[in-house]
Amino acid sequence: MECDVYTRSYFTDTETSGNNTFETGTINIDIDGNYDWQKAYELKDMKPSQTDYIRFVINNTGTNPVNVIKKLININTTDGAIPEAECLEGL
Repeated sequence: MECDVYTRSYFTDTETSGNNTFETGTINIDIDGNYDWQKAYELKDMKPSQTDYIRFVINNTGTNPVNVIKKLININTTDGAIPEAECLEGL
């Protein structure tokens, strides 16, 4: 059984001290203009060590800078097998 888990964080706070105001910013990520983004891609006829590209636009419409990392999951071959590494490190 597979289960996708998504985490979102929304925060806001303003504190006033004398003439000082501290305010948090926002991070709001969209991909290709969608905030609730899920899409499957198919890379056809891939061989070991080959590279292919998928283009999509990641945008932060919030006020704080952010670093985005992508993770590839649910990688399948046409026969349903999970690909193995060609060599193991240290051997």
